Amino acid sequence: MVQLCLCSFRQGMTKDAHNALVDIQSGGRAKELLAQGLLLQRQHERIPEQEKIEKRRLLPYHMHINLELLECVYLVSAMLMEIPYMAAYEMDARRRMISKNFHHVLRMSERQTLTGPPESMREHIVAASKAMKTGDWKACKNFIINDKMNSKVWDLFQNNDEVRDMIVCKIQEESLRTYLFTYSSVYDTLSLVTLADMFELDVYKVHSIISKMIINEELMVHVMALRCSSTKRALDRSEIIKCSIHMS
Repeated sequence: MVQLCLCSFRQGMTKDAHNALVDIQSGGRAKELLAQGLLLQRQHERIPEQEKIEKRRLLPYHMHINLELLECVYLVSAMLMEIPYMAAYEMDARRRMISKNFHHVLRMSERQTLTGPPESMREHIVAASKAMKTGDWKACKNFIINDKMNSKVWDLFQNNDEVRDMIVCKIQEESLRTYLFTYSSVYDTLSLVTLADMFELDVYKVHSIISKMIINEELMVHVMALRCSSTKRALDRSEIIKCSIHMS
């Protein structure tokens, strides 16, 4: 199951990866559930016979999955889902949590009186989440993709360059969604070209993301084309470049 989750993450299916890891990461017993070690039991001690039986069920060391990599995949997937959701429903008191573990990590960081440069994997993801909240995708990317995170997590993946490129692309897309959720009320109109330049995405990609948000009723806007075709066909590049978003 965990290997399937990592495969999903490598292919960019972060939502599936998150859903597959919820049960494993939520209880804090990932090491025991993956048969990679025994956890100390506070309630009662194991008898020697029981401990021997449980040790026989453990996997050999060469079959172990890096637990920090697993937690990083879970938290990054949760960040890509949770931050745009939090921006979309910021004023909704009945907002549900997608990932309780991710919210717990954010709350723990907010309780700290002094916040220095990120050191651990969790701190890097918290810093990246705060950057994504403001739509700063470059800062978010630099917190997730750097030498320290590469050595701890991303270099452990097969085809790690493709995984890093996928993560950067996801960060750009979700930062765009978060930016629109957060600042759409500030604008009357906003050019697709401006958004494409801000987030270094193709204009077609920006148009596709905004169209999906409109269809899903996540964003109350409509796209105005300054040069429209008389026929009901898809906009070509010259028409898309001259499009702007009118905020309702």
